[in-house]
Amino acid sequence: LPLSQRYAGFMLIFWALLLLPWLAYSAYVVASKPAHRSNQLARISVWVVCGAVVVVAHLVWYVSSRRNADEIVEVVQSYMRVHGRCAQTLEALGTTKEQLRAKVGVSHYYCDAGKPRFFYGDTFVAFDKYWYDFDRGVWEHKPD
Repeated sequence: LPLSQRYAGFMLIFWALLLLPWLAYSAYVVASKPAHRSNQLARISVWVVCGAVVVVAHLVWYVSSRRNADEIVEVVQSYMRVHGRCAQTLEALGTTKEQLRAKVGVSHYYCDAGKPRFFYGDTFVAFDKYWYDFDRGVWEHKPD
């Protein structure tokens, strides 16, 4: 399902907009045509299950990306405790850009004026990002 791909979940809104009129029609068929009720309920079930698969896929993307991003944040904080400054490169943290991308998808780490900066892409919307605020210890969602 293309909608279950990372960064494509926002398209589920368009899918739902197309599905809603059909669901209204289906409710009419189920209520007024007993001979077609079981077939229509089966059709409804298929579409609802497809939607649920997409939602669950994005929840899995979200949870696994956040867990992996939290691990990166912990490595950055550990490096800062040991060295008293942020790492200048990912390699100094013991990882590479390719490994970071494999773990959290679109992402970037850098040290700016002695402060670490790290973000990864929102798994539901293509251009939105989650930035970690190292001073406050929280993730901030920043839409594009």
